[in-house]
Amino acid sequence: MASPITQDTIHHFAPADVPLRRTFADLGIRAVSTFGAAACRMLGPRVGGDFGILLYHRVTDDVAGVERATINVPPRQFEKQIRGLLNAGFVFWPLQRVLEHAERGDAIPPFVVVLTFDDGFECVYRNAWPVLRRLSVPATIFLATAYLGSSEPFPFDHWGLAHRKSIPASSYRPMTIAQCQELAASGLVEFGAHTHTHEDFRHRPDEFRADLEVNISELKKHFNQPQLSFAFPYGTPRLGFVNESLTRAARAVGVRCALTTHSSSVHIQDSRYAWGRFTVFRWDNGATLAAKLGGWYSWAPRLKDRLLGREIVATPTHETTLEGLAPLSPDNIETLPKPLVSVIVPTFNRATWLAEALLSLVGQKTDGKFEFEIVVCDNASTDGTADVVAKLARDSNVPIRYCYQHKAGDAPTRNFAIQQAVGDWLAFFDDDQLAPDNWLSELVKAAEETQGAIVGGAVQLELTDSERIKFGESVREAFRETNLYAQLQPYRRQDLPGTGNALVAKSVFKSIGNFDETFLNGGSDYDFFTRARASGFALWYSPKAIVRHRVDPRRLSPEYLRLDALSGGAEHAEQIDLKQHGVARVVVCGTARIGQALFLHAPLLLDAWLRHDSARALGRRTRLWRTEGYLRKCMALAAPRIFPQQRFFGSMSFRHGRPNSKVQP
Repeated sequence: MASPITQDTIHHFAPADVPLRRTFADLGIRAVSTFGAAACRMLGPRVGGDFGILLYHRVTDDVAGVERATINVPPRQFEKQIRGLLNAGFVFWPLQRVLEHAERGDAIPPFVVVLTFDDGFECVYRNAWPVLRRLSVPATIFLATAYLGSSEPFPFDHWGLAHRKSIPASSYRPMTIAQCQELAASGLVEFGAHTHTHEDFRHRPDEFRADLEVNISELKKHFNQPQLSFAFPYGTPRLGFVNESLTRAARAVGVRCALTTHSSSVHIQDSRYAWGRFTVFRWDNGATLAAKLGGWYSWAPRLKDRLLGREIVATPTHETTLEGLAPLSPDNIETLPKPLVSVIVPTFNRATWLAEALLSLVGQKTDGKFEFEIVVCDNASTDGTADVVAKLARDSNVPIRYCYQHKAGDAPTRNFAIQQAVGDWLAFFDDDQLAPDNWLSELVKAAEETQGAIVGGAVQLELTDSERIKFGESVREAFRETNLYAQLQPYRRQDLPGTGNALVAKSVFKSIGNFDETFLNGGSDYDFFTRARASGFALWYSPKAIVRHRVDPRRLSPEYLRLDALSGGAEHAEQIDLKQHGVARVVVCGTARIGQALFLHAPLLLDAWLRHDSARALGRRTRLWRTEGYLRKCMALAAPRIFPQQRFFGSMSFRHGRPNSKVQP
């Protein structure tokens, strides 16, 4: 029988001739998405479901003199989109993992997104796979198996058919079986069914079922995947490519889910056989995709339908029951092995506080789910720290090990402790903190629940009620108090964990390296977690993993805050912005900070003074001091002869309470 793929089918799916009305409609959708991105940035997610699924087809470069490929994202833009979502705090999950949660009825953590590709173009292997591998991003590719290994364009790819002599073969050619097997062996890519021939099966449910059974058989034979997901070819419910008879046939052959191309987020209670996906376009960026996933785009496709004069067709979304389709048994779900955690505690001349900190760690409850050791790394203390650790180690039922690092600095000390640690997980803790007995178990629980490699938690200052009133929120933030979110979720935008409260898989250090020891006065943790995020690692925050941070009374003074803020601003300019982006970025940021100081912090400081609000006034002064430090370093870097600052920075005697003389260049 001849293939029922017709030009009408192709034009419904990816029109080659774009009429003026469609052009205006697409421009309108693009404008709406840009507006949604701005609204999402200012106001946060609007509504939306429990998670979102993104849909790509082709990832290839444009060719000069050839019309742009349909439903294509160029490789550089693809990487920018993925990095943009990672930087915004989104976490990529494999589709199978989301399905396990849905089948058990478990909640999906916020900011989870699933990445999918339809058809199986070779350019996905050539151009998208290197990005996914580099950033450790999982994906599902839905394959039309009849064409694997073919040197011809897909029969439904009018762009490839029209321009095959003028474009690279990888931009239209299907992947080979060997390429697919390489992706499957990586553990990052899974394959799903997309029918064998990718035909137009409207009104032909029996032929659709037979074709899908061949597709599933081929996938299981080549890739040994016992359970498969499915995406409808063409996938538009409004045009009839998804309907009740086709959905019933898909369920009957045993696929775990069926995805459409309907632009919508997914609610966990929705039918798994009507999950929508957001198509990603070349003009999308991290901000517009975050807006789509956050619910700011849900009404835009309906607007486009109205602009094009289309009839809106409702699609059922809630689950219906069919005999023989039982959910996955929890007994079949693999659990994590019992982990060994090494708690790393760097210390310098805080013997008394260190003893109390270690006692709080020894009392951690594990509920039999993990084991842990404590590694104390002494950064050349002179107050009997070694004796304190030895005494506690003799009396403790938890292994406590002591190591000594003569090279000054936070980064060298933590790096040396990492070398000594035997655990597969490293928990970072400071010698001036106290841990509630559930601190470590909450970190481990969050890592297990999210399957994330990095989890941070809240830091609360040990202050009296009067001190909390005296030091407002801005000042407490300057003292490193963090209480970011009310629920388990990824860190968003500029938020990052700190080494006072974090659990990190040791494999992360093997992947991206240790703390950068060129950071002499702090900031190496900021750099490390920034690199981790840029490398594709998800950073999770658990509000239940709380540590209490004690503050030396000598630090509770405006003079300490001034010096700390000045040096903190200067270090951010030199150690972060200069290293990552160069002098030009430092100058631009410095100029922006001048405007922020003049038009935001200074007026708010004046308002606080007029209201006699000393807490708010001190907070604004702290922000202005930090800006001053940044600007002084900016001037010293941009024009050292005109603005010499050596004497000024040499006058700062400490950073985080540690003498600069302790830090060796």
